Amino acid sequence: MDDDLISIVIPIYNVDKYIEKCLNSVVKQTYKNIEIILVDDGSPDNCGKICDSYANNDKRIKVIHKENGGLSDARNVGIEIANGKYITFVDSDDYIELDYIEYLYTLMKKYNTKISFCKVNVVFNENNTDNKPNNSDQSDYKWTKIQALEDVLYANNFDVSAYAKMYLTEHFKNVRYPKGKLFEDNDTTYKLIDKNDYIAVGFEKKYNYIIRNNSITRTNFKKEQLYLIEASDNMCSYLSKYEQLKKATYRKKFWARISIFNRMINSNERNYAEEKKLRKEILEYKRVLLDGKSSFRDKVSIILLHFGTNNYKRIWNFYKKNRK
Repeated sequence: MDDDLISIVIPIYNVDKYIEKCLNSVVKQTYKNIEIILVDDGSPDNCGKICDSYANNDKRIKVIHKENGGLSDARNVGIEIANGKYITFVDSDDYIELDYIEYLYTLMKKYNTKISFCKVNVVFNENNTDNKPNNSDQSDYKWTKIQALEDVLYANNFDVSAYAKMYLTEHFKNVRYPKGKLFEDNDTTYKLIDKNDYIAVGFEKKYNYIIRNNSITRTNFKKEQLYLIEASDNMCSYLSKYEQLKKATYRKKFWARISIFNRMINSNERNYAEEKKLRKEILEYKRVLLDGKSSFRDKVSIILLHFGTNNYKRIWNFYKKNRK
């Protein structure tokens, strides 16, 4: 089965506490014909030394040491030197199941596609043994790209994350991650999906995404995070050529704004004028309430906003705390 070389790109920055767990899960993959590209993005800790140590013991590993340029830049550097027919990405503070590569590759071969998805296991505490990936009773499928794009726009089963997906490397010929931007995959993944007529999707959780208090998505609000709205609007504008996705793109725009609003109101340094402005804009997306495919959470969010920011914040944070 190990016919095609598969590249695994791992951007690395300031994660020396977690990187060994990540790398151990990669080097022990059941699919052996892989190249592992470790991009040390100017990490100030011991990550560079750890990467070199692993490379000395595994000839499949290539290490690139570079000046810090951010996650997108590190991924792009990995893409540039990738030799695999297929490529996948792993974040350096996460880890993958030992058959992650085999699972995604088998899906593509089974359905004769050039891109495949798997589910993500979200772990709020990496030491919690209850957070284990489970096999799904749901079958795998061959979706049309419209089905896949709609699912991503609604974030029903899959999202825009670069990880938990395998791509034909050639798809990146004219696609790169936007350098210096947060939420960079919101402005990238849809372009890769759109290059395919069909996508293989599997519902087993083969990627373990670890949520920590210092992760990018859980830090205090910064103006750079506003790019999520811009990137999502770019995505929706690009996909406006598909009439079937009109409602889904509307929902995506709503989600981007409510997501940024949540970050704003939970920041230690709040800009009440900007919050008020964004709240007013979100309330204009009331058609989400009539969309049968929008989640219950989406609908509750916009309803709660009508009762003021403070009430919204209190109830929303209670929901987040109790969903873990």
